[in-house]
Amino acid sequence: ELRKRVRFYAVPRPGDSSSDPLPYEVPRIPVETLGISSSEIRRRVWEGLSIEGLVPDPVRRYIEEKGLYR
Repeated sequence: ELRKRVRFYAVPRPGDSSSDPLPYEVPRIPVETLGISSSEIRRRVWEGLSIEGLVPDPVRRYIEEKGLYR
């Protein structure tokens, strides 16, 4: 149903190949990535380590203000 209503795009993760199969035809968007996963961001916050430079400043502030991942 969603595929009828919206257009999906694929953004590869570091190490993904542009030839990796997808469940259906979807345009791929090439982007530069940092090579860090959301799990790593959450782990760093949980351990009290800095995520500065790993996420945009407004995102970092929101995570800090809301006490997320602690």
